[in-house]
Amino acid sequence: MAHHTTPPAAGTVSIGPSTADAYRLLPLPETLTGPHLDGHVCVWGGETLTPHTAVDLGSRRIGDRRAFPRACRGCTAKVAMLGLQIHGRDCDDCDGDCAVGRALGRIIRAATR
Repeated sequence: MAHHTTPPAAGTVSIGPSTADAYRLLPLPETLTGPHLDGHVCVWGGETLTPHTAVDLGSRRIGDRRAFPRACRGCTAKVAMLGLQIHGRDCDDCDGDCAVGRALGRIIRAATR
């Protein structure tokens, strides 16, 4: 999850990816079934999701189809935390002003509410 970004121009403010875009930072498993791609079950844990338990990971193109992956809050928090730990090892900005780190932090907070 290393990232390389160009610093913002002087006088501009970088807020990083939106929370919706940040969900696309989370890696999806390589093998997903129809129910995973349709958002009916958690992409990581496999449990059935409801509108109240699902976290929308953002629509995307996977293979030859449009997918709408979703996950449960617990798995989302775990994957985002792991991603933050991996990313933070190689990111010099994570001690201060890292847009990716902030975005993953927002995901963790939203998933654990």
